Amino acid sequence: MPPKIVERKSAPNAATKPKAKILSIGVKTMIAKIRLREINLLARWRNQFGGWPEFMAGFIACIANCIRNITNGPPTPDRVRAELRAANVSVGDDDIESALAIEQATQPSYANRLLPGDYAGALVELTHEERISVSVPYRRGGVTGTRPIVMMRAIDETDDERAEAVKEARRARDLVAKRLKRGSVPRGEYLAASLAQTRPWESEGIGRRQWERRLKSGMSQVVAPTKYLHSDADIPATFPKRRLGR
Repeated sequence: MPPKIVERKSAPNAATKPKAKILSIGVKTMIAKIRLREINLLARWRNQFGGWPEFMAGFIACIANCIRNITNGPPTPDRVRAELRAANVSVGDDDIESALAIEQATQPSYANRLLPGDYAGALVELTHEERISVSVPYRRGGVTGTRPIVMMRAIDETDDERAEAVKEARRARDLVAKRLKRGSVPRGEYLAASLAQTRPWESEGIGRRQWERRLKSGMSQVVAPTKYLHSDADIPATFPKRRLGR
C-alpha cells in the first residue's frame, strides 16, 4: 500500500524572500541539477500514489529556480514546460506564468539565487513520508544504491529529526567506507563477476553441477571466485556528506 500522505501546511508567501546564501556558480549548478532530478522523481511518485497539493505554482516555481541556476539565466516558459513534460506533469499556461512570477520574486536584482532547501521544500510542499519514500539513484566512491531526497527539507520535519537522519547517514557511510578499506568488493562489481552472471559451464557445454564437480577435481579451466561480499541487508543506503541545498 502507498504511504500515508499527511496534511500539508499552507504554501509560503511569495513576497517573502529567503535569506541569501553565497555559493559559487559551479556548486549552485551541481545542487540545482540534483534537486531538479529529485523533483522529477517526486512528481512521478505523486503521479503513482496521488497526493498532489493544490498549490501547483510553487512546485513549478521550484523547477524554474533549478533551471535558472543550471543555465545561469532567467527560466523560459518553454524550458519549464519541457521539464514538466519530462516529469509527466500537465499544467496550463496560466499556472506556468504564475509560477515564474513567484520564482522571480525570490531573486535579487544583482545575481541568480538558489533557493535554500527549507524554502524549496515548502514550495513543493514536500512531506517527510515523501522525502524518505522517493528513491533517488546515486553513485559515490564506487558504491551505487538509492537514497531519499536530500536537497529539499520536508515541511513536517523538525530540526531534531533532520539532525538524527544526518547522523544515521554518516554512520552508514562510515560503515561502508570501513568495509571497502578492509578489502570488500562493491556489490555491483561482485555481481558482475559472479558465477550467476559469467556462467562458465555454458562455454564447456555442461551443467553447473557437473562443472562444479570438475572444478573440485581440477578438470575445469575456470577458477571460481573466492571473495564474497556481505549481504544486501548489511549495505545501508547513504546520503551525501552534507546538505548543500539548505
